[in-house]
Amino acid sequence: MVEIPNRVLRSMDVPRGAANWHEIEMFAQTFNGYNHYPNESCGEFANSVVQSFLAGKKDLEKLNLSRLRACLFFEQRRYRHFGFEPDKKTMVYIRALLKTIGTNVSQREKNGISNKRWEGQKDALVKAVKSVWKRTDVKERIEALKRKQDDFRREDFIWHAILGGFSTMGNSRGYKGLMRNDANHSRVEFSALQNVPTRRRIAHIARVFRDSKVSYANKKAAWLTENVKNVEALGGLNSAKQKLDGAYRMSGKIALLMTFKGISKKYARNMMMDVYHPEFRNCIAVDARIKSVSKALGLKFSTFEEEEQFYIDTAKAARLQPWKLDRVIYNFTSDIIDAL
Repeated sequence: MVEIPNRVLRSMDVPRGAANWHEIEMFAQTFNGYNHYPNESCGEFANSVVQSFLAGKKDLEKLNLSRLRACLFFEQRRYRHFGFEPDKKTMVYIRALLKTIGTNVSQREKNGISNKRWEGQKDALVKAVKSVWKRTDVKERIEALKRKQDDFRREDFIWHAILGGFSTMGNSRGYKGLMRNDANHSRVEFSALQNVPTRRRIAHIARVFRDSKVSYANKKAAWLTENVKNVEALGGLNSAKQKLDGAYRMSGKIALLMTFKGISKKYARNMMMDVYHPEFRNCIAVDARIKSVSKALGLKFSTFEEEEQFYIDTAKAARLQPWKLDRVIYNFTSDIIDAL
């Protein structure tokens, strides 16, 4: 199971309510308590916490997120060793852990969002979005983008998405030169790079990137060279794709993609949004075009989370899926700004 760092974990990915033991086990395995608390201290600490809880001391909220996840991790390990599921009494404790973890993550998310609601600007944007959305050409364009979900079925999806991300990172002109030019693209496919001697890969890739007008060719060539090794370490393209498929929810998929050089949290999410993945349809990719709309509205946000939440709220008010609003703004930015 792919580990999910605390900074990547989202509250929506924490099992709640009546989640079954299998789902809880999957989530528990996204944090390795032994790595965080070695030399058997994980088990000692987890045992002291569960004993305290079962003795009536309900003070889980005093623990930080890492300690809470370590406790959950150890319970999963404990009952996997036993070979049966926890009894009802222990499940009360485990669900309390999950509730406290969810509250902890939710509070962190809320700390990045102010209490400002910007209702006037939101109403103006909703009106502009609705006027653009009613156009047939806009709806047809968005429906066509939804069909890109077929790309996720590709065995080489991760490699294809990395190349696509690198082609536009810093300057979008590289996309045409790399992703729509078969001659250039074929030179940096995974199988092609495996046939290039390791000592020559960076120079080879940099040459292709320069031919394709991809910006920061040397830096991205070094990243892509490391990513050949990353894919090989995962067992190849098919194995890497299977691991992505099996990664725990949205947070797990982002965490796995972030193990690749040059792929930030933002780009990892964009890669999955580009293929209309079901777990990423309630997201907004805060990029230059979104920021240009914010600027036109006279808005300044303190955090990424704050800006994303404004557009998610706008999507709901406009009765649009957040993904659709994101794609409308990306593809029809000037139309939206003109309609404000």
